[in-house]
Amino acid sequence: MKQKINCIVIHKREKTLNCLISFFLKYEKFHLIPFDNSMSEFPKVLFKNDVEIVFIETDTLNNPFLNLLNVVLPETIVVAISGKQKFASECYGANIADFLLRPISENRLNLCAEKIMKEVLKKRSFAKDAEDRYEINEPLTGYQNPKYIFVNDLKCSVKILFSDIICIERTDNVSIFFLENSDNVSTPTRLSKLLEKLSAYNFARINRSQIICLDRVKYIKRNILTIDGKEFTVSRNYIGVLKKIRQLKIK
Repeated sequence: MKQKINCIVIHKREKTLNCLISFFLKYEKFHLIPFDNSMSEFPKVLFKNDVEIVFIETDTLNNPFLNLLNVVLPETIVVAISGKQKFASECYGANIADFLLRPISENRLNLCAEKIMKEVLKKRSFAKDAEDRYEINEPLTGYQNPKYIFVNDLKCSVKILFSDIICIERTDNVSIFFLENSDNVSTPTRLSKLLEKLSAYNFARINRSQIICLDRVKYIKRNILTIDGKEFTVSRNYIGVLKKIRQLKIK
């Protein structure tokens, strides 16, 4: 592995924290980032240190740190730690990579470490592929004339100007066009199919559930894009989008 894996621990018991600190001091492939369990500082720590794994001690999936993590960096690998065996079954199917039952044995920690290292390598490989796909030779330019797409909603085909599209979001098996000058339009068409038609006009996917118009990006801060006063998060698997945006030039 070329670089260490940055991780943080959100704990309820000092004993849990000390156990993980002791383990990772021996496991040189991990870099434990100091964190004081401050909710307000949580996003800053994640972005500043490019955290790839979060160990969280919790007995419920409705945890404020988990909820915030799913919004800010849904691609981050999460390992849940709990003293309740029945909580393990709740973790399956959720955004949890592994479950550690207290008291945690060193053998179980070793198995967990090997598992999540493979997950990290896989995600890094996807991110590299995404960046390579977004490599371009010429700077992009905005569209000169209004162009449009016909989208099938539940009743008919709707004409949508590219210049009106702020973003497209996939939720509950429906893709929603958020538009500037008219009502939002919903369609069952998947984002991957829509992107086939829109990618040539400076649209790009930034995470599993959103496509944005790159021409509309006003600010970039780390992996947060601001469009019309709203913030959009670029997930690690689509980080090549940031490189593409920075290649846009104003003529």
